[in-house]
Amino acid sequence: MKEYLTAFVNENPEFLPARIAGGTGMTATFKAPAAGRVLGQVAAIRGELLEMDVSELPTDQHAELCSRALPYAVVLGGSERWIDALVATDTTPDEADEGFTWYRGPSGWHLHYLPDSLRNLTTNLTGALFAR
Repeated sequence: MKEYLTAFVNENPEFLPARIAGGTGMTATFKAPAAGRVLGQVAAIRGELLEMDVSELPTDQHAELCSRALPYAVVLGGSERWIDALVATDTTPDEADEGFTWYRGPSGWHLHYLPDSLRNLTTNLTGALFAR
């Protein structure tokens, strides 16, 4: 996995969050005109993730939509509010949760563990990406 992520970052530096509008202010050098369009689309998605009123999501789809948006928010910014919204959907805090299609906790995992679980996951991924 580490090799794949390292190769992807090296081959696609324009996708690094620091180079997306609203990142650290660095600008990307575009390999092709399409790269500018892609960066614009990613910046638009980032804006939606940061500004969308999570409380307006349909109640019957709230957990599913939050869980689908969360990986993008982890990468593009604004993950804390999506994590909070997702944890708030836990109606059975005493029962173990299955997780999501993109994340499974260990046996006995509970949704209220999500903030710490994601913090550990992103710390490990960041270390894998930038440790050279």
